[in-house]
Amino acid sequence: MIAQLLRGQHDRRELAMAEPLPLKELQHRFLDYLQQQQLDQPHSLAQQVVEQGKINAAQRLGIYGNAYRVRLQKVIETDHPVLCAYLGDDLFAELLTGYLQAHPSQVRSLRYFCQRLPEYLQVTKPFSQHPVLAEIAMFENLLLDSFDAPDRQRKDFAEVQALPPEQWPAMHLRLHPSVQFFIARWNSVESWQAIKAENKPPVAEKIPSDSNHQAMLPWLVWRNEQQLTQFRSLDGAEYELLTEIVKGQGFASLCELLIAWYSEEEIGQRVVSYMQRWFTDAIIVGIH
Repeated sequence: MIAQLLRGQHDRRELAMAEPLPLKELQHRFLDYLQQQQLDQPHSLAQQVVEQGKINAAQRLGIYGNAYRVRLQKVIETDHPVLCAYLGDDLFAELLTGYLQAHPSQVRSLRYFCQRLPEYLQVTKPFSQHPVLAEIAMFENLLLDSFDAPDRQRKDFAEVQALPPEQWPAMHLRLHPSVQFFIARWNSVESWQAIKAENKPPVAEKIPSDSNHQAMLPWLVWRNEQQLTQFRSLDGAEYELLTEIVKGQGFASLCELLIAWYSEEEIGQRVVSYMQRWFTDAIIVGIH
């Protein structure tokens, strides 16, 4: 692309232009031009560009500049389709301009271009005045992370049932690499589901406090055996169990944790019920 756009050192017809720059310097200036917000403003790179027919140097640069911006716009639209629909055309255009300025692409893969989008929405007006927006962006990022995670062989609950009872207290489980946790403090997931189903989203509302006075709702996100991303809400006890599994806690510790949630008589049945659900969801890949 640069070779087609920039003047070669052998082109003697353009001796009035600036002296040719080394390729590395040309590349840096080209990137600097692409990342500036006002593409119609003069740029020193224009002195290194060959005019072509009736298209002058500034116009040729503008073609590439606009193409670069459109490509990044498509990345945001592809990675965050629900967020874009929630915003509408005008607010999305404002988001695009602001995000490109605050967080220009710094990595080779466009897959990670939107990683800082939730952060941007949290701190930048007018988006920061509507916290549900940052949560929707964060949720869509987690869906992508789960989809892209490496795969592992899933375990079956029958393998646990085959263990001698005396080995259960020391049993450790390992979760599938695609498992992610999302903490919602607004009805962001419900809004995401409504828009995904092409329905009007509910009015943005905070999650009501539970019995522990926590205004949040945890969600489990993972990729199933059919390579489809799934998610479901978690109650407080199950969320604590899963996060403790991530920390490496064994079965005995998990049972002790449930004392804060259930009576002593219920604990055994509850923990087995949770485990059966995890194996049904196919999120267990290790039994040690």
